Amino acid sequence: MVRSVWRTVGVLAALGACLAVSTSAEAFGGRRSSSCAPCSSVITGSTCATGFVCATPSNEGWSASSTPSATAAAPQTVERVVTRYRPVTKEREITQTVCERVAREEQYTYTVCVPATETRKQKVYTCRPETKTEEFQYTVCIPVHSTKKQTVTTYKPVMTTEEYTFNVCVPQSETRRQTITRYKKVMTTEECTFNVCVPETVMETRRVTTYRCEPETVTCQVPVCKTVPVTVTCADGCTTRTVCQRVVEMQPVTRTVMRSVPVQKEVQVPVTRWKTEARKGTRPVCKLVPETCEVDVPVCTYRTEQRKGVRQVCKMVPETREVEVPVCTWKTETRTGTRQVCNMVREEKEIEVQVCVWKTEQKTGTRTVYDLKPKTMTRTVQVTEWEAYTETVQVPVCGSCNDCGPRRIRVRLSSCCGCN
Repeated sequence: MVRSVWRTVGVLAALGACLAVSTSAEAFGGRRSSSCAPCSSVITGSTCATGFVCATPSNEGWSASSTPSATAAAPQTVERVVTRYRPVTKEREITQTVCERVAREEQYTYTVCVPATETRKQKVYTCRPETKTEEFQYTVCIPVHSTKKQTVTTYKPVMTTEEYTFNVCVPQSETRRQTITRYKKVMTTEECTFNVCVPETVMETRRVTTYRCEPETVTCQVPVCKTVPVTVTCADGCTTRTVCQRVVEMQPVTRTVMRSVPVQKEVQVPVTRWKTEARKGTRPVCKLVPETCEVDVPVCTYRTEQRKGVRQVCKMVPETREVEVPVCTWKTETRTGTRQVCNMVREEKEIEVQVCVWKTEQKTGTRTVYDLKPKTMTRTVQVTEWEAYTETVQVPVCGSCNDCGPRRIRVRLSSCCGCN
């Protein structure tokens, strides 16, 4: 609501200023400002970059124009006192009712089940084994041996002599001349380069850690046994006597212990390193020199020769004859025997068994009951309130375009007091 009122007041003030100006553009007395765009870039009756409208006086009054000539002047500001609100935290005491638990003891009765053992008679059935002898029949197989004639065919070996032809290889020896190459060993000496490792010892500084023993006093508790006289009353209750009783007490004892403390120091130690050196020397070398010569070598060749011979051959001749072979057959026979049979006989008898039963008993006990009792208490709480304060601010006022041409002004449509 306040914003709308300020906006209306600003518009009316701007229109009154427009009606009071002269026809000359210099009558405004304003300065050029780069923040207002030329009116040539604004449509007639529209706002420029600063929120103003270009207008031109006519017979009917002031009208919008689209032929500007310069930019608007910079806006001016005035000081105004405004009222603002800020949150402030305050402490306030409030009274509230809370429920407090109050304990009390009460008697109550409850029922429990107590186990009890009693003897009862009960009928049970048992099975008693009873043995008796009975006859039964069974079948057996009896072997019967007999002789039976049977025709069989056998093979008889017959040795005969026959001729056959076979091939043999007969060796023949002869001497042939061949050219061969031999290698003769020739010893020569040549120079060579080889590497050797030469030891080199230098002194280097190394950091080592040693341990030094330092005395330290430690206090600890040690059990000490001492004898204390104690007065004891006799069994009759009239006579007392003093006896010595051993009592163990803890007493502090101070002792000195040695503690190892590490100490670092630098020492000179010899370090041996190996250095590689190249040296020259001579070594014997054995070389093989080729040599050609002719030699006689014996050569053995084989010649194939066909020969005839006689060998023994065994032939199997079949022969048929009759032989007697033993034959075993099985004969079935029924026999009678006796066997022991065990039967289970059912018997009924009465026995005594222990039975556990539950009996109900009433018992009385004490329990703690908590009642809720209302209680009024006061406590301090944090409350946030809004506090009004005044502040002086800079508010822009309506300006005019000094170079918008003859009888043209700019009217700001937005609020001139800054209340957007």
